[in-house]
Amino acid sequence: MADEFEAITEQIISKEDIRDTKINAFKDRYEEGKCPINDFEEGRVARTIVDSDTEDSYEVRYLIDNFARMDFPQFAVRGFLDKCGERVKCPRKPPNNSKGQLKFFFEDEQSKDYDILIPMTTMISTDDEESFEVETIIDATLPAGQSEILVPAESIEDGSEYNIPAGKLTILNTEIDDLEVTNPEAFTGGEDAEDDESYRERILNSGEGLLEGSEPWFKAMAEQYPGVHDAAVFIKEEGHYNIEIVINSFEKPTPDTLIDDLMNFFYQDDMKKARLNPLIKKAENVSVDISCVLDIDSNFDTVTVINNVKNDITSYIYGGTTSKGVKLKGSYIKEELLRVQLYSIISNVNGIINYDLNLPLEDVIIGPDEVIILGNLEVTSR
Repeated sequence: MADEFEAITEQIISKEDIRDTKINAFKDRYEEGKCPINDFEEGRVARTIVDSDTEDSYEVRYLIDNFARMDFPQFAVRGFLDKCGERVKCPRKPPNNSKGQLKFFFEDEQSKDYDILIPMTTMISTDDEESFEVETIIDATLPAGQSEILVPAESIEDGSEYNIPAGKLTILNTEIDDLEVTNPEAFTGGEDAEDDESYRERILNSGEGLLEGSEPWFKAMAEQYPGVHDAAVFIKEEGHYNIEIVINSFEKPTPDTLIDDLMNFFYQDDMKKARLNPLIKKAENVSVDISCVLDIDSNFDTVTVINNVKNDITSYIYGGTTSKGVKLKGSYIKEELLRVQLYSIISNVNGIINYDLNLPLEDVIIGPDEVIILGNLEVTSR
């Protein structure tokens, strides 16, 4: 691991800065008569302990930052990227099997005086080290007196490597009379699961070209309306209102006038869709109390550090600019509040040596029509 990295907040986190902050804190406490140790030269026991603790602190901050990035499609990978895609109804393209035709035949155009059954799932493989396998997908019968028949088949496994060239499938795994087999044309259509980079691009472009009247269209139209932070759309099977649009506004609490304006907006003549009757509702607020106690470096103003922590937490919940100048969008409908996210926010404020996050006691998981709002925010120092 490198000696420094750029956090998601664009702050540069370095081992040297962490170590120096710890040493300065010990020296300050020494001058206050609260710590007997003041010798932190290389090779000293105290320095060795601080260096070891710095390695642990650096790794934890790196892991927290890396985990925080997984909530953003620009940075997310693998399963985390799939979660990002689910939020915009953009699933990853799955892998596909290859398909083609197999020719079962007798050498020298011979034939039999009886029908020959070629059962579904008859397996054929390539005569090479890979031994790629395909299987027939229907029952087929070679009639008496005929010497060959074409039978559709598909690969056993999915993936692009199963796009098998013509003439490679020649091994009949279970003998059927004296029949030989081959694939006169290549098997095609085998695809690997969509790779992260291609999938990421589709997620980031998922708001384009939405079909009017679809769930993504209602969501996009609602979120384009002034004052709307984000929206969630639900299909209702019964009742007059069969489309429910749940709104989370920038203004808290969501004003009744915004709900009325959106109802009027969706029922304009050029917005109405046949047999689709949207109902606009406010997201249910889930109030979360947040409490933390800080150990603040004596080189920093205590009030300023506390206010910066309050500002950054508030910006994370409601949107705004952090003490480092990073713009945050605020909480979304159905978006949980993880303690690790609060760890990252607090630890990235300048002047903090250590802290205890007392509330919330555990991750806050909410429902599909709920949004987190800030309850009591308590930030103190010791």
